[in-house]
Amino acid sequence: MSDAVTNRYSRQEGLVHQDRVENLRVGIHGSNPMLEEELSTISQHLGVKGFPVENDIDVMIVIDSTSEISHSNPLFVQMRKTGFALSTELLKSDSASPCDLLAPGLSTLAAAMTWQEILRREGCLRALPIVKKFVTVQFRVDSRFSQLSDEDISGLQAHWADGERLALFHSPCEDGTGHIRLSARLDIDSPAVRQLLDAVELGLSEFDEVSQPFSFEFSIPRIEHLPQGNLVVAGVGGLGTWSMHTLIRGIKAAEGSGKGLDITVFDPDDSVEVHNLNRQVLYDETHLNRSKADCAGEILSKELPKSQILHGMQSLGLPELDVILNEGEDTAPVNDSAVDLLEEFGLSDGSTLPPDEVKAILQDSNLILCGVDNLHARGVLSAIASHLNVPFINAGAENFSGQFDLFSEPGCMACRYGPASVRDRRIASCQEDGDIPVASIVTTTAIFGALQGLATLTALSEPAALSEWPKQLTWGGQSNRLRSTSPPKFMSGDDHVQHILDSMHSMASGPAVKVDIGADSRTDDVVEQAE
Repeated sequence: MSDAVTNRYSRQEGLVHQDRVENLRVGIHGSNPMLEEELSTISQHLGVKGFPVENDIDVMIVIDSTSEISHSNPLFVQMRKTGFALSTELLKSDSASPCDLLAPGLSTLAAAMTWQEILRREGCLRALPIVKKFVTVQFRVDSRFSQLSDEDISGLQAHWADGERLALFHSPCEDGTGHIRLSARLDIDSPAVRQLLDAVELGLSEFDEVSQPFSFEFSIPRIEHLPQGNLVVAGVGGLGTWSMHTLIRGIKAAEGSGKGLDITVFDPDDSVEVHNLNRQVLYDETHLNRSKADCAGEILSKELPKSQILHGMQSLGLPELDVILNEGEDTAPVNDSAVDLLEEFGLSDGSTLPPDEVKAILQDSNLILCGVDNLHARGVLSAIASHLNVPFINAGAENFSGQFDLFSEPGCMACRYGPASVRDRRIASCQEDGDIPVASIVTTTAIFGALQGLATLTALSEPAALSEWPKQLTWGGQSNRLRSTSPPKFMSGDDHVQHILDSMHSMASGPAVKVDIGADSRTDDVVEQAE
């Protein structure tokens, strides 16, 4: 496996046996071009070497068929008027199709859950999610008879393959021998190290074979009108790209051009990285080393030529909340240190939107879509949406776990997840600089990004239909079922901005509230808001 391929799938290798995924042989019986295209897109992001195949088939995906087939391992997928059905057993006839606007997003959702079921049933899932792995080599040396000084020992290096030099950390052995322990961490991209790690599987035992029948149905309100209004998108990573994928494809399928729809994208990441490409659907190799906001803005402008698209390489947070709360006051001046940082990293002021423009964008917004990577920022964004009295669509995805939150009426993350969640500033991310390392895979991000995109289309097309949407959905990859739950309410009263401010200034501390997303499954554990 080449280094480029290794890096591309590095964030999902802690969740699946990548060699098994690559060699899956999956066929298709029946036809639905839109669903087939999404199935192919997901397969490419997973790294499946060939799809679909015609011979030696492990699993046969049967599309929109009501007739038995001869294959011993079928998986039936049926697109319906308001959703889809997925089952290991033959489905009843349903000749209606989803409306054009929602069909692409529902196809993405069906395709992601179909592939997740294949991963489950074909033994591709790891027993435990591995968020980071490395190999440490240790040496025990006796330096008493050498001519090495303490300073010399501190400067020791180990020589590894191809002349690579590894820093050695030293510590005394506390056993009276006078020996010194030297240790070094080996590069995970080394073939020898990868071979060693790939041979190790964590868990008490192998997973039991998944053989029981599976059946799942999903439905949302049908809508007909093209979306209009002002959409603010915070974060275009795993969730944000799939939500925009759903938005773009839905509008184009309904023969729209984006007319009447203004979209502003915010994201602070200054670079699309190789390992983003296996689950962040908007990007490809041509976008590497460019800011996500710039790439997403460029793609949206091309695909929706009649939409007004703005983008800023920046975050939304407390300064923006302060600005909209103090509407009559002048905008705060630009921080000189921020300007210095822009110059240091070779960025122009045009990489960000100025505060007065951000204020105007937020005040004119009809919806805030949230895909940021920490709970504190989500809480602040929910307060902004509540103050503006616009819907707030949130989702979190991590490993094979996730949840979707719809605030169609004023509400906030502190009400739903508790005040401790708003104080949690840790970044749960697949990026190298994340405080909490997260293993990520396309099935999870596609499911929740598609849900966000479908809810966005509904909110900007027929807002009243949001009342028929679930307020919260949870999913775990080991059960592969979306569940509608009744969200708890941790705080009283309707002043949600005050909820957020009180939560941040509370002297109490504690971990963020987590959501149980699958009590009936061994590894459908709990998830913090990520991606």
